[in-house]
Amino acid sequence: MRLEQRRYIAPWSSQQLVSGFLITRHLARTRVLKMPPEAQPRDVAVRLTMAPQAVRDRVKAAEQADVELFPKLFSWKPPEYDPDDHSDPLADLLNRSGVYRHFALWSGRGATKSHRAAAAVIELASTACERVVCLRMVQNSIKDSAKETLEIKIKASEWADDWTILDQELRNNKTGSTVVFKGCRDPDTIKSLEGATLTWFEEAGPVTQTVIDVLLPTIMRQATSRVLWTWNPMPDPQPVDALFRGDTPAERALVRYMPVEGNRWLFVGDMIGDMRRSWLAESDPKKPKYLHIYCGAYFDSHDAVVLDPANMTVGRFDFTKVLNQAAIIDRAGMDFSHGSGSGQHAAIGLSIIPADQLPGYDPDDPTCKTVIYIHREDVRSVCPVDRLWEMAVAVGADGGSIYCDSANPLLTEAVGANGRVRAELAVKGQNSINQGLAMLASVYLVFSPDCPTSYAQCKALRWKTDKHGKVVMPLEAVGVDHCPDAIRYALSGLSLAIGRHGGGVVYV
Repeated sequence: MRLEQRRYIAPWSSQQLVSGFLITRHLARTRVLKMPPEAQPRDVAVRLTMAPQAVRDRVKAAEQADVELFPKLFSWKPPEYDPDDHSDPLADLLNRSGVYRHFALWSGRGATKSHRAAAAVIELASTACERVVCLRMVQNSIKDSAKETLEIKIKASEWADDWTILDQELRNNKTGSTVVFKGCRDPDTIKSLEGATLTWFEEAGPVTQTVIDVLLPTIMRQATSRVLWTWNPMPDPQPVDALFRGDTPAERALVRYMPVEGNRWLFVGDMIGDMRRSWLAESDPKKPKYLHIYCGAYFDSHDAVVLDPANMTVGRFDFTKVLNQAAIIDRAGMDFSHGSGSGQHAAIGLSIIPADQLPGYDPDDPTCKTVIYIHREDVRSVCPVDRLWEMAVAVGADGGSIYCDSANPLLTEAVGANGRVRAELAVKGQNSINQGLAMLASVYLVFSPDCPTSYAQCKALRWKTDKHGKVVMPLEAVGVDHCPDAIRYALSGLSLAIGRHGGGVVYV
């Protein structure tokens, strides 16, 4: 369901379902007016009418800011999420249709998946004889289990009188169902679970592959057994993610992402306030910590974008702003195709303007960075070996040097064969590609309008990711990279003062 269609329990009345946008405005008003969130809207309106103009202006600004932020809090979704799927993910389990044997519900914090799972367990065990086992990876005592949540669901259900609540288990006196609780850090403890008709693995995020390998053959021997999995993803993919979201997921499994905005009680209590504060307090514009906690994304501070678009622009650089023209460094670089003389080659001409030669330089200001101005490019799909020198001349290396891919010494030699250009091999070191890209990411890149291919390739460069969009380690750049490589080679061996970060030899 889409955000604008959702309705939530109003903080001022548990009997009213109201648009989240309207409640957001209400909470902004009560916050500025110093009224409790439970205050009736009419009372808030009266207080607002009587408030000074300055306070009314603050209320208006808070409303606007909160309404703009509200949809951002729920902007992340996994690729497989379908906002138009309104079906109950546990309907097949409750109907006992037998289509699925695994029911896997995952999300971030506050999506009520555990409460929905607990309610389903109690309904099933109240309407038929079930042997239910509730598992957690670590359970040092019964207090670590889902027992308390299940007790709440029992007391709120129509079958409350049928249940006996014991210290270590739950029993339904009418159906004969039992609910027991176990930890499974030691896989041997779950070998006795054969015969369980329903297993609920709560907080399954940290479950190990060893436990899965022991658990599934044990409980799946009975044809009618089912397993309910609920978890918040760990910072990195875990075995339970591979089991249901990997390349070869379990068969007969219903897997569903449970968005936090699906919680009807979202605005009752401090949940939405905690979410708003968490978002605003995180300095990283990608909000990786927030997305991990509340949306269930893997925690990854590495965005797949290699070069931040905010640090790239297209335009003519104004050299008159440079304090000392002699400090400008002109360089050229060249990358060859993977073939032998044919295919795509790229030559780049650029100028390096040290950060301390620009107006307003402050060594303690991280926004004061060196500028690399890419002003010439020559990219050819086909170029004979004996004409490669023309590309070097086209980017300003006539009578000077051009730094070439050291993986192709023969082509580098061909570039300088007629003597018009000094073709030199770029210096390479360990992890040189990523070091060179990291250097490019730390400066401002200005692209002349005459260099559209360079700009497009740099903008499109990405780190390799897995199927969930998480950057994989070790870092590996993917995409058409002939121009970015030529830029890296042009910087070969330079000691650059990159803003406040100091200098050093750049290996490309």
